[in-house]
Amino acid sequence: MHIIYQQVKTINESLLRKLKMTRKWLFALCCSIFTSSVIAVTIEDVNVAINDTFNYLNSQKSITEIDEKRLQNNIDILESGSREMTFSPKDFAIILRAQLNAAEAINRKYKFNNLPIDLSQVQKLLDNLDDLKEVTDSYLGDLEYTAGQISAHQLDNYNLAYRYWSTCGESGHAGCMNILASSYESGEFVVEQDLDKAVYWHSKTINTGIRWMCAGLFSARRLAILNTIGIETHKSTSFWLDTASELRAKLATHTDKPGVCDEDSEYLLNYVLLGFDDKWLDKIAKIKLDSKNIVNNGREKYLSLFSKAKTIEELQPALDIMYDDNRRCIGAEEFALKVRRDSTALSQILNYVSNLDPEQCAAEKYTINRLHQQSMAD
Repeated sequence: MHIIYQQVKTINESLLRKLKMTRKWLFALCCSIFTSSVIAVTIEDVNVAINDTFNYLNSQKSITEIDEKRLQNNIDILESGSREMTFSPKDFAIILRAQLNAAEAINRKYKFNNLPIDLSQVQKLLDNLDDLKEVTDSYLGDLEYTAGQISAHQLDNYNLAYRYWSTCGESGHAGCMNILASSYESGEFVVEQDLDKAVYWHSKTINTGIRWMCAGLFSARRLAILNTIGIETHKSTSFWLDTASELRAKLATHTDKPGVCDEDSEYLLNYVLLGFDDKWLDKIAKIKLDSKNIVNNGREKYLSLFSKAKTIEELQPALDIMYDDNRRCIGAEEFALKVRRDSTALSQILNYVSNLDPEQCAAEKYTINRLHQQSMAD
């Protein structure tokens, strides 16, 4: 996200200079996005709102700490600017990306707190994106990635989500490629299971390196898991784990945030997939998770219980307080890999994940189910 922000910042500064110098407007999308009062804005206001939005979201606030009023104010400024001024398609894409990201964050907080979401707002933003796609061949992958997230998780429209993700995946966006890969792993929702395509998309994601932060190394970890459960990935499990480690090490040089890209998961996978060497547990013990970030809720307790636990019930005190079902599913999958030859334990894990949100658990559930089938056949 930091790298992407630097690119956007450069574009914005260039945009501001260009608009100040020429005032030549090439393209107008004058849709009323939000039902706010009209705000008289300058091009300087537009630029400040864009940069403040990306700066703020780049700070990776906990979902409960998101300042929706600040983000909404930026959305309103940008909406007024797009109504009062005319922009080239490339410039409008920057404005729309800021609006989409801000609206997605606001609604994610509302959804977390079980508050109603104004779906008309995000729907109008998606309509603007579709209009923009009609008049430009410019790269819109970042917008389509966010549009897919909104479509799937806020509009509950997976067909629309996969339309966006497929387009931006084909354009090389690692986040979208990662989603496509995981979808083909499980065959849930829109696409049919196709493990060859899963490996293909994960491999393409890895080839993007750290350009999209954690996406590449997450795909490397997924290929390590797939290889372990008997899927042909063309390399060894240790190769994929080493690849993930190398990518995370590169990324760590670009951030001072601890535990970048779930470092503990990397060590745990090395532990369970490569022979249960205690050195990995020692590495985990040295990690300091950010206790103020609710995404980490329950994870430290889970890690302390993991090595000695023999059943999923022993981990439930930690799983129950985790941030969401996706985090619980990841934990269940990690434990399933640990006990992968114990059919009884795997049956209990499978029963546990069957009660979790399938939207957040599809790829992990496939892993657990396959491990269970293999243990029954042994």
